[in-house]
Amino acid sequence: MSESARHRPAPSPLVALVVLILLVWLALSLPLVLGQKTLYFRDIFHSHFPFKAFGAQELAEGRIPAFNPSWALGQAFRGNPNTAAFYPSNLLYLVLPFWSAFNLHYCLHWLLAGIAMYALARGLALGRHAALLAALAYAGSGWMLSVMTFYNILTVVAWWPLAMLGVVRGSSRGVALAAIAMGMALLGGEPVTAGLGLVPALALAVRSHGLRRGLLTVAAAGCGAVLVALPQLVATSRVVGFSFRGAHGILASQANYYSLELKRLLELFLPFPFGTPGSYGPSGLSETAALDHLPFYYSLYPGLIAALLAAAACRKRPLLATTAGLGLFLAWFGGLSSEGLLAISGGFFRSPEKLLFWPALAIPLLAGFGLESALEEKERRGSSLLLVLAAGLVVATVVLGVVGGEALLSLIGGEGRSVAGVGAELEASWLRALLVGGLLLIGAAFALRRRSASALVALEIVALLQLAPLWMTDEVAPFRDPPWLERVEAGTAVVPARMAYPPWRLGGVNPTFPPGPHAPHDRFQALELAPAPGVQHGLRYPLAPDLEGMHHLFYNLLTVRIADASWQERARWFQVLGVGIVVSPEPVDSASLELEGSLSAYEAQSFLYRVLQPAPAVWWPDTVTAASSPADAFARVASSAPGSLPGVIPQPLDHTPGGRVELLVSEPDRIELEVDSAGGLVVVQRSFQPLFRARIDSTAIPTLPANLSLLGVVVPQGRHRVVIEAGWAPEGIAGAVAIIALISLTLLATRKDPSQRK
Repeated sequence: MSESARHRPAPSPLVALVVLILLVWLALSLPLVLGQKTLYFRDIFHSHFPFKAFGAQELAEGRIPAFNPSWALGQAFRGNPNTAAFYPSNLLYLVLPFWSAFNLHYCLHWLLAGIAMYALARGLALGRHAALLAALAYAGSGWMLSVMTFYNILTVVAWWPLAMLGVVRGSSRGVALAAIAMGMALLGGEPVTAGLGLVPALALAVRSHGLRRGLLTVAAAGCGAVLVALPQLVATSRVVGFSFRGAHGILASQANYYSLELKRLLELFLPFPFGTPGSYGPSGLSETAALDHLPFYYSLYPGLIAALLAAAACRKRPLLATTAGLGLFLAWFGGLSSEGLLAISGGFFRSPEKLLFWPALAIPLLAGFGLESALEEKERRGSSLLLVLAAGLVVATVVLGVVGGEALLSLIGGEGRSVAGVGAELEASWLRALLVGGLLLIGAAFALRRRSASALVALEIVALLQLAPLWMTDEVAPFRDPPWLERVEAGTAVVPARMAYPPWRLGGVNPTFPPGPHAPHDRFQALELAPAPGVQHGLRYPLAPDLEGMHHLFYNLLTVRIADASWQERARWFQVLGVGIVVSPEPVDSASLELEGSLSAYEAQSFLYRVLQPAPAVWWPDTVTAASSPADAFARVASSAPGSLPGVIPQPLDHTPGGRVELLVSEPDRIELEVDSAGGLVVVQRSFQPLFRARIDSTAIPTLPANLSLLGVVVPQGRHRVVIEAGWAPEGIAGAVAIIALISLTLLATRKDPSQRK
């Protein structure tokens, strides 16, 4: 051994822990970044994937369009906060393959969340070990792993600790940092979660600077954030008024569905006391029937070590304890009355569980303070208490082994479903959790006796490894080329009937998935040409679900009516909407649908039908009639002659049959037609949106809803070139302002403190 190596200092335990954490992150992230695996669960595939696949294709063409014609005939895109259309991580799609860029957004923001919480903890004067524990309890918690299924909410929660750090600092540099972080959260995230984040940020600002200065600090940061996020805010303001959510708000039946059940407080100390989320078979959360509904966030578990240290710190840190407690209370209380929740929030807020953002921020910080307090104690009361708790877990393990899983299932309010072995699986899960918990408590007791912060952090890592079932990934290969894709041309409009929302009245056999992870469910949907991965292959989904309330008013009525219609009426609407392919779980008897093939998977059959004589992208109607109501419009189209091209509009119009229409340009925000007619109506296969303006040369011509939800254009007699477009100037100006603001704030946040200058 060389002399220099002999005297080289050994790495500190803290450095070793950081390296270990980064290696775990890298091991989990690398297959995703290389495009071998993908996250898929819940909103990842059902919502975010289709939007990002479309957005990536458009960005490659140099566009951030107002509307997405691949979804719901043209749902708002850049004005939809759920799409993160202006967020900087979109640049990844220009330099990386889609699967790599898509998953890298999740991985990088997961890492950012931990780094940001570490920085906030240090800014609150916590030591390095305590700050690392806080970062682990935040980024590695069950709550955060649940957030990893939301592309947009993850963006908010990753940046928010930096926003809180900025307001705690309170200087001009701090305000700039907070403005950047809040702005990025708004630019790429879900506005309700960002709004909720203002409460803990304001609490820390007032505690640090007093009421007046604290309010001014947060207000200044908020103003800067608005400038950074201005393109998204402007785009949303232009379309939200004509959306279902903007006009009607949230339905009472939806508002409080995701509310906290008080029994779930067990999750603060046990990772999965009610079953494993996202799994089929006897171990699955849905099979125990212990909860009234599937949660919005699948686990609250911050790690047993962090939970106990946070509990110990509550008395000395009342502000953080109140923040955590208030969030838990309101997440439950908000579920008591959907009407009350709508009244308080003005009809815009749903899912009271979103208030769990507050305890998710506060508990890690409490854990950090609890760690430092525990290590400072001269007496050994803490370690003795941990040993008592460990003994209690041993007793609980023995009792559970005696009474059995069925008694446990009854105790937690579950009755189990038809799957055999639910009680036994739940018992085994609890026994594992109690055993691991007991060992962790014994280890923590000895770590406290030795005053070893590194050992406590290491035990927290072990505690969080129990959350591995929430890291749900699957191979990318099954989603690259679904079997039926070769039969369907790019640009085809597809209706996967089994995945319709509102749910259609369908027969057929439901698939049976093997016990274990949720992946087979999403593979099966890919077989049936679901939007993930269909949009990536150029397929369109004219009857797509309205997941955020951003579909326009008449379109929502269309989806509800079709859900209740007969197959004959549906088939007629498929023709009018230009649908080319329908995938059904049951055989369909309709002269307008031709069977192309079938497949069997997971004990279920799927049937591929080609729609005969679908309407073209634009047409001159054979007849134009006025409907007395939207319901009348639906019925008129549904009863129109198969193969005909109807035009049903809200008011009478002089229309001469026999006009000729040619589509010259078809882009998301610009459509050009050549029309030769004696005057009347042109119907365009796009959702009617007021943002679309039509003109001939520089003269504006009227637009109106046609066939309930399509875009109609009133064209005068003669031969004309008609241009229909959605302008981008307001977003362009807002984008220039945002870039200037972001550069200015970055320079301000990174400038040297005058006191440090020489």
